Amino acid sequence: MITSRVGALVLVLLLLSGPVSAKPKEKTIDAFRDSQQSSPSKTAPSASPSLGSISGRVFAITKAGDLKPARIAHVYLLSATKMNSTKNGESNQDTALIVFLRKYLELMKEKEPGTNASCHIDLLNVSKSLSAALDWTKNNGATSSMYFTDTDEDGFFQIANLPPGDYGMIVRGQAGSNDAYWEQDVSLKPGEALMVKVSSVQVACLNTD
Repeated sequence: MITSRVGALVLVLLLLSGPVSAKPKEKTIDAFRDSQQSSPSKTAPSASPSLGSISGRVFAITKAGDLKPARIAHVYLLSATKMNSTKNGESNQDTALIVFLRKYLELMKEKEPGTNASCHIDLLNVSKSLSAALDWTKNNGATSSMYFTDTDEDGFFQIANLPPGDYGMIVRGQAGSNDAYWEQDVSLKPGEALMVKVSSVQVACLNTD
């Protein structure tokens, strides 16, 4: 899948990141969440027998083996399905997931090696990449290509009325004392109620606030 191939490159880049010494302000996160209020919804606009749902739990596992749920984390579901045409009737080979991954890799390449607070900069780049994907869905009339919701206090979530297909799940939030970013590939069959466990933490930074 797309994220499996590109994700390997992302992980190599992340392993080159330097130690955390300070945390930059993530102003884009609040702006991004505010812009979503009139954009993608938690569910598709109408129900049909072919639509399904994805639910599950997001968590991290410490080196000691403890499970830390992602409390009130932001869950984003980005479609990997290409559009037949844009709102202008033009062909578009991009997808919400491709736009996110391309922007993220672009930002990671621009980051200077050994930059202070590089771990938190990685998380900020995730937020910027999500914002780029959201802008793409708006500009191309593809709001059904991106869905979102929040986890509860125990890390559980659900997104209903989803078209079948392949998705990339991106989660931003906190688990224990760490700010983190999770990523997982998801494939939904027609009418399926899919349950997932999201534990693949890509970046985790100690919250020093």
